[in-house]
Amino acid sequence: DAAALKRSYASLSPAGAIDLSKNAADAIFPFDLSAVVEIINVAKFSRNLITQNFTISLLYNIMCVPLAVFGIVTPLVAAIAMGCSSLAVILNALRLKKIRE
Repeated sequence: DAAALKRSYASLSPAGAIDLSKNAADAIFPFDLSAVVEIINVAKFSRNLITQNFTISLLYNIMCVPLAVFGIVTPLVAAIAMGCSSLAVILNALRLKKIRE
């Protein structure tokens, strides 16, 4: 079992498993399976955040970079917009901490 856990992309091991399996697993769940449901929900939420952050970055690059290249906005405005885009991505990623509570 430990070899299969090590090769998988994501692996779960019950708390009562042998130490070798628990060390190879990405997450260890207690004897009830409610923790597995919580792990899956966190993974889905994380995937949604990644998609949102990618979309924010992509929208900035599609909209603001060409405006700066063609001189429609000044480099200062484009740099400020880049900072705002990065800040939006960081703040959006921090929403993952909310799940812990």
